[in-house]
Amino acid sequence: MTAVPGIQPTNPASSLADVLRCISDIFTGITDATPILVGKEHLADFGTATPPRVLFVPDPKGSLTDPPDGCGGMGYEGGVAHGCNVYVRGAEGGGDLGRYDAAYTLADRVVTALGRAARGRWVGRDFADDSPSGVDAYGADIAFSFVYTRGIQRDPKVWSLPAAPVAASPPNISAPPGSPPGTPVIGITNSTS
Repeated sequence: MTAVPGIQPTNPASSLADVLRCISDIFTGITDATPILVGKEHLADFGTATPPRVLFVPDPKGSLTDPPDGCGGMGYEGGVAHGCNVYVRGAEGGGDLGRYDAAYTLADRVVTALGRAARGRWVGRDFADDSPSGVDAYGADIAFSFVYTRGIQRDPKVWSLPAAPVAASPPNISAPPGSPPGTPVIGITNSTS
């Protein structure tokens, strides 16, 4: 396989921004000049008579998860799942039968680049026609979304500290729920001396 600048095929990307940067590098490496845009402000650039383009719109919120598959929990404290919507504008054609050909070809290329950039760390969601007008107009848009999960590595500085002593009882002991007022409370601590 030919090396593409900026792509580390053996090291999965570490954030959604890294994945998108890697996809852009892949398009550059295969000399596909389709613009790769990021951010919802570019949604206004889509519509009838606009040139081909790919737009990534990351979800405003993600979620904390278990470490992604393949991390095995070894050296990872958890994961972060990032959602992203993708809008693909294909070249406009002149006939109804081939109207979606360019859009599907470009969407397939984006999915393939995503698979290379985030191998084993992404899951697809929706995939739909997102054309700005009915089937009687030229051009076609495809919209899909995915979730990318990255691992959160354990911070070696945090884990290099000595272990905190484990207290068997909380510092402020209270009577168990339902105990009559004035019930004496006995605290037990575990000592290893």
